[in-house]
Amino acid sequence: MSLDERRADVQYRYLGSLAQDSTPETGNARREQLRQALDQLPDIQRQVVELHHGMHGSACGFTEIAHILAISRPMAYQRYRQALERLREVVPEKGLPLGRRDE
Repeated sequence: MSLDERRADVQYRYLGSLAQDSTPETGNARREQLRQALDQLPDIQRQVVELHHGMHGSACGFTEIAHILAISRPMAYQRYRQALERLREVVPEKGLPLGRRDE
């Protein structure tokens, strides 16, 4: 794993848990907001994000994502980065705190 990949993992690891909250009502609202934001992504980007963050099971690495989606590993990582850039534009509008953890 490259330094950029490690940095992305650290900065965005919490994406899959954004929808978790202390109350069921708030958690459900956040899950719906996250779903709406993900639905705005192209299918391949959404799939990569969901797989990488384990939104439908266990989290996958980029090698496994590449195998599942029949794309190259660099392409899986590129689609992930593109998705995160797009989500950072969309999510503030939805009220979710997506961004770097160190910001």
